[in-house]
Amino acid sequence: MSRANICCPTIQVTLFSNRAACQLKLGDLEKCISDAKSAIDSDRNATKALFRRAQAYEKLGRMEDACRDLYALVRTDASNKPGRKAYARVKKQVRQEARRHAVRVRVREMETETETKRDRETERGSEGGVQTDISKENYKRAIENGLFFP
Repeated sequence: MSRANICCPTIQVTLFSNRAACQLKLGDLEKCISDAKSAIDSDRNATKALFRRAQAYEKLGRMEDACRDLYALVRTDASNKPGRKAYARVKKQVRQEARRHAVRVRVREMETETETKRDRETERGSEGGVQTDISKENYKRAIENGLFFP
């Protein structure tokens, strides 16, 4: 369906929004997103198109995109109960994912710090210092018992 074939923008928004609903039901999420985008391009306040595109994004796991569309929907129509409910749910998932990502980043940073410390200690060990695989106490005992010669 090309835009040139449709004379009235209101009808165009309705047609693209309805086709997006059909694509969503059929499971063709990329086409749903494309049709919803066409409706939204014609009318930024096309709440049904925003909701359908958000649903497709959510099914694709693109939670931030879904959250963005649902936020626009709620700002346009605060009385839209399904939109508010979906926005709260998706926003919660986005926040949880952000926390998990922050934890993963922090764990990677800690692992890197640990590896860096281990590398420094190994370097000191090869220069005559204490090696990292034994503690200083065990090292002293080994020298005292004649098991290790520095």
